[in-house]
Amino acid sequence: MRKILRAVYTGLQAGVVEIKSHPLRSGLSALGILVGVLVMTIMLSLMEGLNNYLNTKMSDWMGTIFVRPTEVTPEKRTEFSRSPGLRFSDGEWLEKNSHSVKRFYPSISRRLTVNTPAGPIEPLIRGVDSAALSRDFESDRQVVIKEGRNLNEEDFRLGLPVCIVSEARAAKLHAKLKSDPRYIKSIIGLQFKIGTQLFTVVGTYGFEKGNIEQSWIRRNVYIPVKSMQRFITGEDPNPGMMLLQAAEPKKMLLEIHNIRAALVARHRGAEDFEYQQPEYFKEFLDMLGNVTTIMGFIAIVSLLSGGLGIMNVMLSSLSERVREIGVRKALGASPLQIFIQVITETLTLSVLGGIIGAMLGTIPLIFADAIELATDGVIRPALSPTLFLSVTITVVLAGVLFGLYPAIKASRMDPIDALRYE
Repeated sequence: MRKILRAVYTGLQAGVVEIKSHPLRSGLSALGILVGVLVMTIMLSLMEGLNNYLNTKMSDWMGTIFVRPTEVTPEKRTEFSRSPGLRFSDGEWLEKNSHSVKRFYPSISRRLTVNTPAGPIEPLIRGVDSAALSRDFESDRQVVIKEGRNLNEEDFRLGLPVCIVSEARAAKLHAKLKSDPRYIKSIIGLQFKIGTQLFTVVGTYGFEKGNIEQSWIRRNVYIPVKSMQRFITGEDPNPGMMLLQAAEPKKMLLEIHNIRAALVARHRGAEDFEYQQPEYFKEFLDMLGNVTTIMGFIAIVSLLSGGLGIMNVMLSSLSERVREIGVRKALGASPLQIFIQVITETLTLSVLGGIIGAMLGTIPLIFADAIELATDGVIRPALSPTLFLSVTITVVLAGVLFGLYPAIKASRMDPIDALRYE
């Protein structure tokens, strides 16, 4: 062990001497690794930023699972009779008990006849909490409050009889009520009768840009979910559609399987529900994998060119030190000691170039705000300790890999031939 450590120490000394004796050649060889690590670090920081963005957005794009009750058929009537059916409490139970569910969006949907001063309408009544409302508004395009106010925390907490409607529906109602002096300017304050309860319109919503008629939410009337339970459906109704956010969107198929199994067990073996899988999920993951592969390939090619430069330097160095190696072998140095010495020299050059390259590769972090702005918020460069560890391991492996051939060649030299070498 002592001999091996001495060989490592000798290799470090030889590496330093080599750098001092041939600064230009050593600098150019280290520059190859430097550029390779620089490119790799930049690529990894950009990929980390892109992955952070996609992981966040996948929950919105593909991380939501829609669960609906299944229609009862004569063949399934006996099986379904064992189950209470899909219930609002199922979502709350899954959020607490299933590792595959990160969040349940409390919501209850009913298509009901609503009596208004302008006549009856049949909107989709959506009882929601603040999270479910935000998700609806952000799922298609950015939706904003056009007039009045949005539902607030007090409305949600107390279950107040208030609602918001789309600007398109508000415009139709206003057209019929414009002769009423109370609604000359708007329908804010108008009361809808849903069931036996009067709900007051407190705001209208629409797209920040574009026409609300293009959205699936154009006919909705939103009320607090507690108001829906309090005045319309009761505490634990069929939610109509249950929205769940998967814990790990990248493992969506597994998460759906786990959620399905948990619900079937809760419903006493009856699968009286159906779920909607995210569209284009596999295609999206394949695309992300292809982007990662291409960027990784570019980084590896850059590192490969640097490693070949170091190999070339080491071979050139060995041709100048044949007699030195012969003398060391004649004095008792083993092939293993010579091998370790040459590998250590290679690692010295590789690690030196790698450290400088990794430091320069963090430059994008300085301009993270500008890069995020230029990419419209898609990429914000980031480097985690895991990525730094990956770069370090890669640099060390490159030093060992590209030092193998020179080290093996040196360790196999015959001392007699080496001493005769001119």
